[in-house]
Amino acid sequence: MMAFLIIEFLFYLSTQITQAVSGKGILLHVIHPDDLILFVVFGIGYLNLITSAFFIVFIFVNRKKTSMLVH
Repeated sequence: MMAFLIIEFLFYLSTQITQAVSGKGILLHVIHPDDLILFVVFGIGYLNLITSAFFIVFIFVNRKKTSMLVH
């Protein structure tokens, strides 16, 4: 689970870095919703970025509690 969350977070973070470096800026498709489909897709991507970061921190902080739940 942790590997999946880290890979997902890095994927969406690399997308944001690429957009920032290319001069398009982050949150490009949410700020300028020209196309509804792209707006929804990128909105879900931003939500995945935030929630994956949250769950990585949550699992890391509560690793003793969560490992007891698995066993």
